[in-house]
Amino acid sequence: MVRSADHHRGSGERRKRTKPHTPPPRKGPQTPPDSPPPSPRKDDHRITMTNNNNTATTDGIRVCKVRATNIEQLESAISPCWTGAIVLKKAAYAIRLHKLTGSDDLIDSELRDANGESIRLQVSQRLPFANQTSLIDKFAAASADQLAYLIAIGNSSATSELVKLADSPTRPLIALVNYLNEKNAAGVVSLASGAILYVFPHCELARAMLTKAAPDVDVMRQCTDGVLLLALSRNTSTSASSKSTMVHAGADANGTR
Repeated sequence: MVRSADHHRGSGERRKRTKPHTPPPRKGPQTPPDSPPPSPRKDDHRITMTNNNNTATTDGIRVCKVRATNIEQLESAISPCWTGAIVLKKAAYAIRLHKLTGSDDLIDSELRDANGESIRLQVSQRLPFANQTSLIDKFAAASADQLAYLIAIGNSSATSELVKLADSPTRPLIALVNYLNEKNAAGVVSLASGAILYVFPHCELARAMLTKAAPDVDVMRQCTDGVLLLALSRNTSTSASSKSTMVHAGADANGTR
């Protein structure tokens, strides 16, 4: 009988040790597992995040860690942060923007109105590529809340509300890319706050910027006619030589070729 009691007691101890432990359920609201990380604080310029935890900057050097060689990979890695239209002369180009570097606060404050709606991005000037390599140095010295790099992709599913906002006939993005390449220039959007949005087609200057900001994003080289690189710059003044070479976007024949 003693052996039997010991036997039963030992079995009970074994059952107790192997009993699975279920942690108590978490209370309160929970962040979905696929949510993007929070934006960096305005007073912290050392670290910048892009969507899906793609860490960018350390001590002021911003580097997007996404790897993408085509549009599908880019869209899979980085969700759009802005949708709207670029307008040049009498045509509108519906786009989605995918942020490579920079703060969300910069994009929201400069590219949205007080109600949070996308503003109309009117290209008013052109900036010739020649002698503009100094822009790279200026951008490199900018903090996370002063500069954002974004990839623009054509938005074929633009809503009627977006088309109405543009108040211009819509055209495929390739037409704008071809126009800027023909002019060997970037488009310039002057924003109400004084910030500037530069619109670059595939060119040596854009490649140099991407090499520094997103070395593993090769979308522009692979899709030269379907994407644009946008640089949103706040408090990064354009040099006098750059201003003197700017050309009004409506200086030549009406309409975009």
